[in-house]
Amino acid sequence: MAGIPVVLDPMEVLIVLQIAGARRLLAIAEGRRDQVFTPADPWGNEVNSTGAEVAAAKYTGHYWRGCAGVKPRRGQSDVGPYDVRSSSKHTNLIIRPPDRSDRLYVLVTGSLPNFCVWGFMLGFDAKQKIYWADPGGRGAWAFVVPASALQPMTCFQKELDALMADASF
Repeated sequence: MAGIPVVLDPMEVLIVLQIAGARRLLAIAEGRRDQVFTPADPWGNEVNSTGAEVAAAKYTGHYWRGCAGVKPRRGQSDVGPYDVRSSSKHTNLIIRPPDRSDRLYVLVTGSLPNFCVWGFMLGFDAKQKIYWADPGGRGAWAFVVPASALQPMTCFQKELDALMADASF
């Protein structure tokens, strides 16, 4: 399965840079650290993570709030009713044990302004023993799902509609 290219236009890039900068500054002001490890370039990581959210929103046509991870939004979804996981280095969907099992996770790779949307998986389906691994060998164990195991984006809206119709969602 190949990733679906999504290129952000100049105005989308400007919005990404503004929101990513605000998120990073707030994290510094609150003394927050990254959940698992500190990336070599935390500012660049914030920019690309924010860009990945915008790319997913652009591809799926769902509203992007732009404030996930910022009080009082913590714990709510990144884009519409789903979350985005991103990387500029690999094509694995990484789900941590505390991540919600009842949420869809979309894998987006790349860096500003060029991204690829690879596919998605329900948190419950990702949290299987077969995917349990220590990516990077840093003791940061997680569920690491290769892009080849993800559901194709052509099935995304149908799966999302089914989850939204479920009263437990």
